[in-house]
Amino acid sequence: PEFLWREIAERAGDTGAGFNLLQLSDLHFGASAVSARQVSYVEQHLRGRIDETRRAGGVIQPIVTGDLMDSPSKKNLIEFEAFRNRLEDTAKTKTICIPGNHDMRKKGFLWRNWEHVSSLEWQNVIASDVCKTIFVCFDTSKEAKLAQGKITKDQFIDVATKLDGMKRLGKYDDHICVTLVHHHPFSTHDDEVDTLPFLRI
Repeated sequence: PEFLWREIAERAGDTGAGFNLLQLSDLHFGASAVSARQVSYVEQHLRGRIDETRRAGGVIQPIVTGDLMDSPSKKNLIEFEAFRNRLEDTAKTKTICIPGNHDMRKKGFLWRNWEHVSSLEWQNVIASDVCKTIFVCFDTSKEAKLAQGKITKDQFIDVATKLDGMKRLGKYDDHICVTLVHHHPFSTHDDEVDTLPFLRI
């Protein structure tokens, strides 16, 4: 998995503690290349970083930006949800998730399967519980072809409508917005390139 640890601002209310985004992406639960040993190491490493940050008075907002699973299936979703539950138990914060192309399509580019990702429970606009941040979440695999990414006009309108509603309330004026996407403008996986050489992908 690729993960990025960034302190973006001191946004933990009156405590003055640092607010940290813990971004994880492309976990690909269910992939043959992902071993239990690798998952165990990643969890151990993250637990150490999270514990260190919390001891220093910081707060952590975990985010998973797509490709939670290698292919959409009940088994893979259960494995990811178990990982997410352990992550939330360590961070003491609810994890924000968005889907990627592998969560919607077999191997990321074949036929769609909505059944399992529908139980992922993700929202397109989320006000954080631990900092003054609004997360704007997009599903870039909705109308995209193969492993490419796209944000539809309907998604933009849905998000804009919700943000306008929050603005009218007035209590989110001092919040910053962070946009979350999982976007593949081109395929980046060798197995996908090799699978469709006649299309020059």
